[in-house]
Amino acid sequence: MQRQFMSWLMALALTGITQAATLEMPAPNTTQSGIGVITGWVCDAGELTVEFDEGVPIPLVYGSQRTDTVPVCGDDDNGFVAIWNWSKLNDGLHTAVVYDDGLEVARATFLVVTPGVEFLRGVWSEPQTIQLSNGQKAQVEWSEARQGFVATDYSFPPGTEGCAAKEARTDLLTSCDRVISDGSIDEEILTEVEAHMALSRAYAREHLGIDPPGSKVFIGTDPEWMTDRYLEAFQLGEGYRPGKRQSFSQCEPLGEAGLYTIFIPVCNDLWKDSSEVAERNLVAHEWWHTNVQYYLLNAYCCADNDRMQLVGPEWLFEGSAEVWVLLVTNDFVIDSEQEKAWRRERVPADFNLLDLNTRRGWREASDKHKHEARDLAAYMLAETAGLTSFVDFYGQLGDYYASEAAKVGLDSTDSYGFNHRLREFGITFFDSPERLEKLDEIFQAAFGRTMEEFAKEFRDSLR
Repeated sequence: MQRQFMSWLMALALTGITQAATLEMPAPNTTQSGIGVITGWVCDAGELTVEFDEGVPIPLVYGSQRTDTVPVCGDDDNGFVAIWNWSKLNDGLHTAVVYDDGLEVARATFLVVTPGVEFLRGVWSEPQTIQLSNGQKAQVEWSEARQGFVATDYSFPPGTEGCAAKEARTDLLTSCDRVISDGSIDEEILTEVEAHMALSRAYAREHLGIDPPGSKVFIGTDPEWMTDRYLEAFQLGEGYRPGKRQSFSQCEPLGEAGLYTIFIPVCNDLWKDSSEVAERNLVAHEWWHTNVQYYLLNAYCCADNDRMQLVGPEWLFEGSAEVWVLLVTNDFVIDSEQEKAWRRERVPADFNLLDLNTRRGWREASDKHKHEARDLAAYMLAETAGLTSFVDFYGQLGDYYASEAAKVGLDSTDSYGFNHRLREFGITFFDSPERLEKLDEIFQAAFGRTMEEFAKEFRDSLR
């Protein structure tokens, strides 16, 4: 919103117009047809009118509530509106200018398309079904009263019904799971990703009893396109571009999740060379982060630092995703004893799981055994406490973050919300002994033992 207001101020400065105002409909470079509305807002207006192509002034009704204009205007009764038949104008380009007591405050040039008459009567159409970019199908038919086509029904593809009705916990909420590419990915691959997403969602409904809002999957081979989508999704500045572009330049099927958004940089050949199981594992792993952990926490990972993250212990964050992968792949059968025995052989008998609680601990641990230790520990929790214990843990942690108790001791200037503006807050949150103690209480409530007790149990299992 701040960025939008800055663009308004810049536009005012460039045009010499001193009154804060915006003409929203018709917007510049849009196409208008049928019966529609003229809408926008002006701060402290007098008599408002609009003229098309320097024609006759048309009165605008002024004073409707617009709470989004308070930061600019200081009050909210600044909206204007008028109903208008766009067929009163000829086909082609037109310019609308809004005047306040005879002074221009806003303008837009737009295109009009008409049926050739001012009001088309006595015609009808068979209902038509169109496909929307989010996977929905819409049924449309002609409306004489609206002088255009209107939607009479919306439907979702199997496996995503009802996800649009979920309550939004973030402005990144989408209406359904959908896969978006940069145009370089084969349709067959996009279909496979959609199927893998639907499989994880179906299992989450059946085995976890949750049905998170839908998420977007951005998949492509162009690092710049992937980076642009990443910065847009999380409203990040250009300072993040070099690091993200480097990550996305690695042309391999490596997922990276964020709140309701998954990014998969991939080459067609590499993806095709991977087994179907490997592809499904990749999607399932990132789906768990995005649609379970971040959904329950209302947070996303991570500031890259040496401390505990808002997502909790690092080994649990990643290990539980691997448990989910295993269960989705093996139809919800926990890992075999033979494979778990193999993993135990790869982990030293004196391994301290608590060393993997932080980002620094994870980075500094030996690659020869940290992944095995992470997975094995998460498997143990799933076997002894059940898969829903992970949902309990992240759900309780999310409730704690939303409570007043979590805010005690925070600087009053801190923005309290789980997004990129809170990265610094996330870096230092668990520096507090009281918050670490609360984290341990939540762990014990979900898994039946404290983190230290489980670390000892884990070491004993290695002997």
